[in-house]
Amino acid sequence: MRAIRLGVLVALALAQPQLAATVALQAPNSPPKILTRVLPRYFASRSLDPVFTPEGALEVELTVDAQGAVETATISKPFAGHSEFNTDTLRALKLWKFEPARKDGAAASSQVLITVTFEHVRLPSRGGLGAPSVRTRLTMQGADDDFGKGAFGMRDPGVTPPRKTGDVPLKYPEAQKKRKAEGVVELEAVILPDGRVGDVRVVVPAEPDFDAEAIRVAKLWKYTAGKKDGQPVAVIIPITMIFTMR
Repeated sequence: MRAIRLGVLVALALAQPQLAATVALQAPNSPPKILTRVLPRYFASRSLDPVFTPEGALEVELTVDAQGAVETATISKPFAGHSEFNTDTLRALKLWKFEPARKDGAAASSQVLITVTFEHVRLPSRGGLGAPSVRTRLTMQGADDDFGKGAFGMRDPGVTPPRKTGDVPLKYPEAQKKRKAEGVVELEAVILPDGRVGDVRVVVPAEPDFDAEAIRVAKLWKYTAGKKDGQPVAVIIPITMIFTMR
């Protein structure tokens, strides 16, 4: 149940015995926790054509250092015939930030397995099923992601998304204003059943000052409650913050 439809797909040890064994052998006392997750650009595309994009999956093994940065990102299972997806996935994953793993009380390096799947679906629409489309899902093995646990995605069946009823304007960071720097920050936020904004995190970062201001402002916005089958529920929504001098 995710705004961008992050599914729950477990990478089975039988499917990747050598890689899964490596992750298990190096498992720390507590796994890393995702702080900043940047999705590949194709996740935002609504134009992936099932005729040209077959069903399949790609897998990437990350080495996360003791500072929580991605030290290496290596494709262990490429998406055959689509090198552009492999390249874009690596570009995005190298920007991820983690709270580092802990081993014997100290920060430690760790390994994380990322799986991206491409699935052909026909979602319900008025009068029946819509045209075939491609649904992308990203899952992790070896790291925790507690963001939005129990919340629904905007596109989950029976969900009515929250509607913004009040906002607060962005304050341009002084350092960026002097440099006339611009940027776009993409966030996801959990809108609680009472319409308040819960957790917020960066999906696509800009500069750190832009990211911090975007999160600050997003937490001040007001919404109507999202609903699932008529009942108020927590819903994860995407938010885009644009910093421009124009």
